[in-house]
Amino acid sequence: MRALLRYAPERVRPEPAAVWGLLGAGSGQSVRHSRLLEQAEALLMELAAPAGLYQETTVAGFTEIFYGDGRNHPEAVLARIFPRAEHLALFAATLGPAVSEKIQALFAAGDFALGAVLDAAASEAADLAAVRVEESFGEMLRTGGPVALPGQRVRRYSPGYCGWDLTGQRRLFERLQPGEIGLTLGGSCLMEPLKSVSGVLLAGTPDIHPVERGFPYCSGCRSAQCYVDGSGIASTKNPEPQPKCDQGTY
Repeated sequence: MRALLRYAPERVRPEPAAVWGLLGAGSGQSVRHSRLLEQAEALLMELAAPAGLYQETTVAGFTEIFYGDGRNHPEAVLARIFPRAEHLALFAATLGPAVSEKIQALFAAGDFALGAVLDAAASEAADLAAVRVEESFGEMLRTGGPVALPGQRVRRYSPGYCGWDLTGQRRLFERLQPGEIGLTLGGSCLMEPLKSVSGVLLAGTPDIHPVERGFPYCSGCRSAQCYVDGSGIASTKNPEPQPKCDQGTY
C-alpha cells in the first residue's frame, strides 16, 4: 500500500519549549523571545505545506535498502530491530519549500534572530510531520490493513540514526520516489526542501524497539529516543533532556 498525506499547518505547530530547547535558549520567556516566537509561528503557519508519504515494504525489501551501500556501522542496532518487525513502510515528510526559502531570506537580510527561531520551529514542525505520517501508518494497520498484533507499536527510524549511514537516503529515495510530495535528494544526501524527514516505519510488539545505549555512535547522538524507561517500553524521555539530534531532520 502507498499513501499520500496532506496536513493542515496547525497539525505541525511545535510546542514553544521544544523550539527553545533546540536553540539552547532555556524557557524563552522574555518579552523579546515571546515576540520572536510569535513572529516565527505566524510565518510557519502561513508558509508550511505539510505533506507525507509512506509505502509498505517487506523485511527482505528493506534489507536491500538498509545494506545497499555497505556503509552502515558494523554494530548498527537498527539491524537487530527491523527483522523483527511485523509491518514495515518507507516514509518521507516535508514542510514544502516556502519555509526554507523564508529562512534563507531572513538570514540574507541580516535578521538572524528571527531566522534562527523560524529555523528551529521549522525543524520541530518537520519532525511533527513525520509523527503524523507515523500515526497514519499505525491507524491504517489498526483499521484498514493487515491484522495487527495486540499492543503493536509503530516507530520511525531515519538514515543517520542507530548506525544506519546517511547515505542510506539514496536507496530509500530510489524505492520510495518521494517527488510526489516535492522532495528530492542532492549528491551529498541532503534533502530538498531542507525541512524534511525520511526513513522507515517499523511496527511490532513494543519489545522490538527498546535498546540499550552505549554503541560507539551513541556518543554523538543528542536525541536519546531509544532510552528505555522503568516500564521497559521505548520512550522519548531522557534522564538528561537534550536537544534532538539533527541528523535525520534538516
